[in-house]
Amino acid sequence: MTSATKRLIVLCGLPFSGKTSYTKTLSQPFLLIARDAYLHDINQDPVLLQRLRQEASELKAQLKSTLFATQEENAFNDLVTKEYVHRVENVIFSSSDDVVVVDGTHLQRLSRSFIRAFPDREKVAVVIDTPLEECVRRFRNTNSADQFSGLRSSLTEQKLRDLARIFERPTEDEGFDQILTISPS
Repeated sequence: MTSATKRLIVLCGLPFSGKTSYTKTLSQPFLLIARDAYLHDINQDPVLLQRLRQEASELKAQLKSTLFATQEENAFNDLVTKEYVHRVENVIFSSSDDVVVVDGTHLQRLSRSFIRAFPDREKVAVVIDTPLEECVRRFRNTNSADQFSGLRSSLTEQKLRDLARIFERPTEDEGFDQILTISPS
């Protein structure tokens, strides 16, 4: 790989796994896209949220099941994720940076689907493979009043454990050229 290679690096891992710390080890200049900031912006837009809630409700009506509340919440979460993906694509398309790093949990395929829009870039998934119990320990040792804002302020230990259960490891069939796994030392 030459330094002229356009690269898209997608960080994947649980909260408190060390994704943001990993970005500090990168030596080449890069554009950083922080998923938390995008989701915070989306959650601060009442008109957008109302539209997404309405769309989720309409999707629920199409599903004939007794789990309506769960399905509606899942549909809403998917719609928020699709809005995030759309915004990330727009930023990357308008960027002239050779390296773009997208820092976020990216626990499921849908949240990483923006990579397909960039056939001209080498796409690298970096999985920060910190064990769940270490992430929980870090969470417990962080003063939430000082460290969290926006969406992270609603994180609980149980939510962290729930996120670990839904994690889907990135795969090449998603469109990644390379998948790196970083384990903490």
